[in-house]
Amino acid sequence: MQKTKYIILGGGMVAGYAAKELASQGLKPGELTIVSADNAVPYERPPLSKGFLSGKDDETSILINGSDWYRQHGIELRLNTVIEHVDVNKKGLRSSSGAEIECEHLLLATGARARKLDGRGNSLENVLYLRSLRDSETIRSRSEGAKTAVVIGGGFIGMEVASVLAQKNIQTTLVIREDRVWSRVFTPVMSAFFERYYTARGVRIVKQARVAALEGKDRVQAVLLGNNEKFSCDFVVVGVGAVPVTELLEKTVIAIDNGVVVNEYLEASRSGIYAAGDVANYPDTIFGKRRRVEHWDNAVSQGQHWARVVLGGRQPFVRLPPVN
Repeated sequence: MQKTKYIILGGGMVAGYAAKELASQGLKPGELTIVSADNAVPYERPPLSKGFLSGKDDETSILINGSDWYRQHGIELRLNTVIEHVDVNKKGLRSSSGAEIECEHLLLATGARARKLDGRGNSLENVLYLRSLRDSETIRSRSEGAKTAVVIGGGFIGMEVASVLAQKNIQTTLVIREDRVWSRVFTPVMSAFFERYYTARGVRIVKQARVAALEGKDRVQAVLLGNNEKFSCDFVVVGVGAVPVTELLEKTVIAIDNGVVVNEYLEASRSGIYAAGDVANYPDTIFGKRRRVEHWDNAVSQGQHWARVVLGGRQPFVRLPPVN
């Protein structure tokens, strides 16, 4: 049984920026372990649908900190590590290999997984989702030589992926359920501006549409809508939201409600256990309600805030509007 002071479960942006904050405040070698099922050290997420997807950025350029940085600060990175049990009483983890580790402060930063598209054909080859570096690599690879693509979903992921694919001279169709793009974020005027912008650059936008089925033999070849309209494609990218990863906690005393329920200090219902990023359901003091925010800025801010809390700072978390 290994014991340490801090454990971060999850290797995303929360982990990368929490580690940076701890290191800047005098973290001692051996005090922090980051446990991640990913095979890459923590990296920036926005480039996955922008610069990395387009090929302008490479893997090294999007890392929050290089591998050497973690070694220099005595931070243990356990990559490719799948956790099968969380002991909330001991603040401990057990991996699928049987290795166990306990700590004083456990940060749950398990993030969210892409919401799967329901319906016939959703398991065909070349039906793709974007959450990880490997996902972005796969989409980038499939786009090479492709002539047509369908993107399902009118949020951040859908819009950004459609933009990159259109820049690659791929005939791109964007299919959305709503009556305008980015309806949860933009005003109607802003949505109209972006729709004109995208349309002028070759993106076909199909609004108020329901996907009836994805068609093809072994790999997807077309998207069939509820009104029987059909769009041929070489691949499909689905961006219809995300689901917080909480399965490991569902049989524990940790409160779960659309993510891990935390207080204003990001602490869960068991002392010494915290949550941050996409998985955290926190009280928003500005809007006066609970929120779970899937945005890179929130992951950065909450990772940094957690580090300050466990180092003795007891200021409540306040999320200011993101820059972009």
